Amino acid sequence: MRGLVIPVLLGLTMDVTIGTSSIQLIPQHPVINGSVTLSVTPSITETPYSVAWYKGQNEDPDRRILMYILSEKLLFPGPLYNVRSFRMFANGSLQITDLQLRDGGNYLVAIWKLQSLYLENISVTLAFYESIIYEKDSSLGFTLGLIFAIILGIALMIMGSVYLYRKFGTQRLDGFAVHM
Repeated sequence: MRGLVIPVLLGLTMDVTIGTSSIQLIPQHPVINGSVTLSVTPSITETPYSVAWYKGQNEDPDRRILMYILSEKLLFPGPLYNVRSFRMFANGSLQITDLQLRDGGNYLVAIWKLQSLYLENISVTLAFYESIIYEKDSSLGFTLGLIFAIILGIALMIMGSVYLYRKFGTQRLDGFAVHM
């Protein structure tokens, strides 16, 4: 996409509740209609039994997006799953595409590690507002800019002419009288 994308506001806060992992946003500054990957870092070294993503701050079954049982390679969509928006990777990361304002909020990943018999919960808050897109070759923007420049140029010429007339009025140049 050619153009300059300026995010108006993007807020990100992280809250690691248990364990030493965190969630990294890729890209770090996602925008509306773009995509973001909520990547669990560092990468999961111990093969987890299951990974589940929730929209919210707790493991509410009604707010589950996806659950993936790695050993069986089974994916269970939750009530908030949307084929258009969500994709889970084998490393536990969640990708959200076609971002909308409603996608902002808290996300929680619950990682059940069978070998060490513990559940690790990691949460992140994703907050953003729509971006403003300025296209370099936008014909409407170019036309409005050109009209503004022409009006400004004419106004400056008129103001300059009035100023010069008032300042110099009638003046002699090399013996000739010039009347303005």
